[in-house]
Amino acid sequence: MTLDPSSSSLSSSSSFISSHLLKLPAVTRDRVLDSEGSCQVILQTLPPLAKQYCLRICFSGEASEAMLDGWIAPESKDGLKRHKVAVETLLALGIWKKVDEEPPHQHTQSNKFRKTTAKSNAVRQATYKMNESFMAKVQVILQQGIRSVWTEPTQAMRSILPTREELHAHSQACWDSLLLFLAGGEGEDLGNYSSNRRSSGMLAMEIDAEGGDKALDLEMVLTRLKLLERGARGKGSNEDGDVEMVGDGKVQGRSTTREGFQFLLRPPAEQIWTIVDEFLQMQYDLNGEKGAAAVSFLLQLGFCEEGKTCELSSLSGESAKGDAMTSEVAFALAKLGLLYLFKNPESKAGDLWVLPTHLSKLLCQKQEEDVFGGEALGGGGGPASSSGGEEGIIVETNYRVYAYTTSPLKRAILELFCLEEYVLPNLYVGRLSRESCNAAFEAGIGAELIVDYLRRNAHPQTYRIRAKTPVVPETIADSVRLWEAETKRLAMTPCAFYDKFESKELYLESLGHAKERGKLLWSNDENMRLAVKLDHYNDMRTFIKEAKSRNA
Repeated sequence: MTLDPSSSSLSSSSSFISSHLLKLPAVTRDRVLDSEGSCQVILQTLPPLAKQYCLRICFSGEASEAMLDGWIAPESKDGLKRHKVAVETLLALGIWKKVDEEPPHQHTQSNKFRKTTAKSNAVRQATYKMNESFMAKVQVILQQGIRSVWTEPTQAMRSILPTREELHAHSQACWDSLLLFLAGGEGEDLGNYSSNRRSSGMLAMEIDAEGGDKALDLEMVLTRLKLLERGARGKGSNEDGDVEMVGDGKVQGRSTTREGFQFLLRPPAEQIWTIVDEFLQMQYDLNGEKGAAAVSFLLQLGFCEEGKTCELSSLSGESAKGDAMTSEVAFALAKLGLLYLFKNPESKAGDLWVLPTHLSKLLCQKQEEDVFGGEALGGGGGPASSSGGEEGIIVETNYRVYAYTTSPLKRAILELFCLEEYVLPNLYVGRLSRESCNAAFEAGIGAELIVDYLRRNAHPQTYRIRAKTPVVPETIADSVRLWEAETKRLAMTPCAFYDKFESKELYLESLGHAKERGKLLWSNDENMRLAVKLDHYNDMRTFIKEAKSRNA
């Protein structure tokens, strides 16, 4: 039977898990594939066509290139393109390996047949072989079904665990506190980040006293990602509360970079994976066993079931290194709000257990899945997943922006490109203007990023009329793009201006010298004037003096 990829429900987007795995060393990817839980998640996040290819050869273990070509309908318009993407994905992830094999030699007595056989032997046949470990795990899944390590909490656990609403508020507060610091929110600082998180009443975790807060140095991670920079801060350094005294008594500040402001408007799944990925690279050797165990833990966490619990040791593998590493990563994720760690009251040993939050599901989210508000983050399926459809942004054609939210973070982000008009307990009202958007452009936030943020975070009601009216009116989107284009019409470049040359020859020599160095900005042959980049001033002055002495 021939497969027509164009008729399949293919998704052009990939998951952030796949993007992370592609950056790992090959030896680490092979170790990750040794985990059954990791294989379940990887199989789930594969593109539909790649998933079908894996299931087709999971028992044979290999398929020739000619066989794969037979799975594509020749009349399919872009079937070959989709087929190529599926095969390249499997090869890049290390699930498949391409092997070139020579066809078997045919022994014949005829010279004519010998020549024909020699020609055929010169052509190698490509065969795709599946990773043996991954193949074995897929066979187990097909034969026995998916085995989940997540279970319903016991009655004793429920007595100490927070309710769904409390857990949601706690985890969202942890994550928002980090982003609010980047957005310049009042009183937010990485130094008191942990104390802010622990002050949430019954959600305070006693295990913090065991050193969990040392597992993640947020300031170091943000600095390495170039989202945050240290040093003398420009205007507003004392107003935002991010200055501190150093040993010599001078004031040293932390400021958000252009990349940091752009980061604030990215989808939550991309934000989480960016920070977690940098943390893993900073903390572990991704070529070693601990790095592979950390990635496997994240994959299994992404396969979690909200509201269910799991013993931490069940996610750490069999090695002692994996168990120690899992604890470190778990403490780091708990600091970000992805996990809630607790001790089982029914266990005398006091083993740590994991309760995933709505943010944990973002680890397996596809890159285009995102909706507004903390409530919707756990659903990942669209605006309908928000709690009662109460949070979201409405953009009107009069440039008014209405954001139904109680989150200080959402308000701080909107203030990056909106003029605030008034704020109610559950409503932010602002206005898009050329001045407010120009301030965002200067901070590094582009027009497409603003429009994309407004679309992703639109109020659920706007999606019901999306067929008739765009979520963000086209006039608004075009205006924001035009405002950005206006800022790019003129560019100010420091330069050195030269005129009143003594002769035409001196002018032409100087012009040629500037062109050779790639420093010429402008020239006027009629009036013998030219402008060069300012960093070329000394070199140009020396050249003109030498040229004058030669022509004297």
